[in-house]
Amino acid sequence: MALIRHIGMGIVSLLLCGGAVQAAQITDGQWIQLNFTDGWTPDQAGGEDGFNYFLTHNSAVRTLFGGSTTNTVTYPLNALIDSTGVAVDGSVTSADWVNRGAQAVTWTFGAGKATPSGNGTWSADEYVNFFHGIGGETVTIGDLNTNLRYHVYVYSLQGANDLNIDVNGSLIGPYSKADRIASTPAPYTPYVFSNALLNASGKLVVTFDSVNPAVNAIVIQAASTTPLKGGDAIAVDISSKGGSATNFNVISTSGRRLENGTLIDYNDGSPRTGVSVALSAVQGLNDDATANNWPGTAADPYYVAEADDIAYNAPAVGLTFSGLDKSRRYNIRAYCLIGSGTTSDTLTVTGADTQSDIRRRDARWAATTLEDAGGVFENLATDVSGNITVTMSSSTGFLNAVVLEVLPPGMVFIVR
Repeated sequence: MALIRHIGMGIVSLLLCGGAVQAAQITDGQWIQLNFTDGWTPDQAGGEDGFNYFLTHNSAVRTLFGGSTTNTVTYPLNALIDSTGVAVDGSVTSADWVNRGAQAVTWTFGAGKATPSGNGTWSADEYVNFFHGIGGETVTIGDLNTNLRYHVYVYSLQGANDLNIDVNGSLIGPYSKADRIASTPAPYTPYVFSNALLNASGKLVVTFDSVNPAVNAIVIQAASTTPLKGGDAIAVDISSKGGSATNFNVISTSGRRLENGTLIDYNDGSPRTGVSVALSAVQGLNDDATANNWPGTAADPYYVAEADDIAYNAPAVGLTFSGLDKSRRYNIRAYCLIGSGTTSDTLTVTGADTQSDIRRRDARWAATTLEDAGGVFENLATDVSGNITVTMSSSTGFLNAVVLEVLPPGMVFIVR
């Protein structure tokens, strides 16, 4: 086995010759847990507690329990362990981190809580250690199964406020430190990227950006996809400024597109193929205080407070679902809700034909259901290309959230 180290831009790469031991390819549902420490690793005969430990920043060397890196017969260097301790194909490199450290004060609220995989629990030693930098640092996970998508949980307890995390071009943030150290439901609240696609090189590249970013741990789960089917609902939260709604697909960047295979169904949280969604270029994304606490929220089948932030643009903002099965019918629920002003807005849905609703903002807000607010369009057919587009226009158009419901054959509305 040839071990070649190239040091440049803070990256250390491991190249293996053809005779290296191979592990099994990761499969649907398997978890890989990565821990970035100041040199701490568990010294126990029973294993690594389901974690892969990286003791040195900007190094690809995964350290086994007790500090050994030599057990390559059981755990080859081009492999990681899954959350149960089984070797799977995988590699990790980190780049541009300045140093590593340990939190001087133990964060006791996280110790003993289950990891996202459900295999093993966090200890204070595990999640308080970290790598830190000055902005633009990365962790890259490679050698994964290219036929799968990946749920990515990024843990960052230390570091400055207003941290942004990016996974293969998908951005979440900025999150304050107070947001990140919330004690439930995990040891501390992770950034969660659902159904991330591998990049063109077959990797997940996690990028950290703030004045002083840190990484404690990253956990990923492999996930397969199933086709969009009758009864599914694709919920889109437009902007993450006010939080990310559970089982919504979040568009947090102007002009962004969520690709086919990356969207999840609202009902079960699992990825679906057969639909992509694109937000037109907008002026801004905002957690507008006048959009909070719409009177119909509690009774609505989808709408929650985390979905009430907005994307806005003059004179219009649009959202397009594409790649849809043209033989099916669909419902659209469009949330365009701001609790002030007498401006008349035009809400338009375009598929095989065009339907519109025009009314004042205060009238939409006063409605106790989305149906009464003119935001529900039923039994829609797509255009000839398989698209359905939602547009809100006025002096300044805006959208809070949109839900696409897939009608089962023969139905013209969803019974809730």
